[in-house]
This record gives sequence, C-alpha cells and structure tokens, in this order.
Amino acid sequence: MNTTVKSLLFVAETSATELRELTDKLDTVPPRQAEAVLRAIQKCGDVLSSALDRLSHYGESIEEAAVYDKAVEADRGLLFAALRLRDVSTRGFCVDCGGIARAQ
Repeated sequence: MNTTVKSLLFVAETSATELRELTDKLDTVPPRQAEAVLRAIQKCGDVLSSALDRLSHYGESIEEAAVYDKAVEADRGLLFAALRLRDVSTRGFCVDCGGIARAQ
C-alpha cells in the first residue's frame, strides 16, 4: 500500500472517530453550544467525505493491505495527539466547555 493510501486511510479513520465523538457530544451539549458542535460536525463530515472520495480511486491498493499493522496504529495515535496539541497551541482552550477552542 502506498503512502497516499495510508494517509487517506488515516484521515478517514480519524475523521470517522471525531464524527462519532461530536455526534455523541451533540446529545449532551447545552443549546447555546449546539451551533458550534453542528459546524464541527459539518466540517468533519466534509473532510471524511473528501477522504473517502479520494480513497475510491485506490481500491486495488486497499484490497492488498487487508492485514492491519499494529505499529501503524501506534503511530496514528501519536500523530492524532500531535494534531490535537497543535490545535490547542494555536487556538487555546474554550472558556465555556474546556475543550479546544474552535477556529476563528
């Protein structure tokens, strides 16, 4: 499997996880914060849709990579943590909920 496919799979998996977290959060968020969560869901859905669309062009490469590598899973977690850390360092924390503040 080439690097492009691995990267797109990472983006798709990360976006799907984030989308699940956001939809779960939507059930418990106060009404005044619902709009921000809905916008985050829309943005995450757009990223996921784009990644899946691009992955559709690499069907053969994905079929060859049926074996899941545990070392890659650890690297993905580290990269996800680094991305979150970057978001916190650039945007800071939300005063209302304590999460990462949304982009301006």
